[in-house]
Amino acid sequence: KDYEKAFRAFEKTIEIQPTWPAPHKNLARLYLFQGIENKAIAKLEAALVSNPKNPAHYLSLGALYEQNKNCQKAMQIYEQAIENIPNLWVASNNLAFLLSENFESSEDLAEALKLTKKAQKLRPDEVAVIDTLGWIYYKKGNNKRAFGLIEKALSSAPENPVFNYHMGMVLYRGGRVDEAGEKLKKSLENNEVFMGRADAEKTLNQIS
Repeated sequence: KDYEKAFRAFEKTIEIQPTWPAPHKNLARLYLFQGIENKAIAKLEAALVSNPKNPAHYLSLGALYEQNKNCQKAMQIYEQAIENIPNLWVASNNLAFLLSENFESSEDLAEALKLTKKAQKLRPDEVAVIDTLGWIYYKKGNNKRAFGLIEKALSSAPENPVFNYHMGMVLYRGGRVDEAGEKLKKSLENNEVFMGRADAEKTLNQIS
C-alpha cells in the first residue's frame, strides 16, 4: 500500500512504453482507489490541451473513464486520440471494444470491425486486438470466426480473465456448455474487475 511508489512505477512504465495498455489501467485503478479520480481527470484533460499529440495522456484518461464506468466519455477520448494520432493502434482497439460492448445498431458493429482491422494492420500479432476482433464477430453472430480468433488470443495468454470470459461465451452459444463453464470459472478466479464480469457470473449460474 505504498501508493506513492506505485504511482511513480506506473508513470515510469508509461514513459518507457507509452502505448502499453496495462500501466494505464493500473494507474487509473490507483487513482480510483485513492478517491482522486476527478483531480486526475482534470490534470490529464489540461495536459491534452497543452499537448494533443501525447498518446500516453489519451490512454491514461481513457482508462480512467473506463474504470469509472463512463464508457461514453472514454469513447470520446479515444476518438480524439485517433483524430490527432491516426496510427495509435491501442486507441482504435479500445474504441472498437467499447463500441462492441455498447452498440445500438449494426452500423456500430461495422465501425467497430473497421477500427479493429485498422489496429490489426498496425499490430498484427497483438493478442488484445485479436481478442477484440473475435469478440466483435461474436457480437455479429459469427461464432465460428469468433472461436478461431479468441482461441488464438487465449493460447498466448491462457490466464487472461477477459479472454477466458469471451471464450466461455462463444462456447456457451455453440452448445459446448461444460467447456463454457470451465472458461467462465477461470475468468472469475481472481477479483479482477472487467467489462462483462457480471455477465460471466450470470451465465455460469445458468450453467450450474
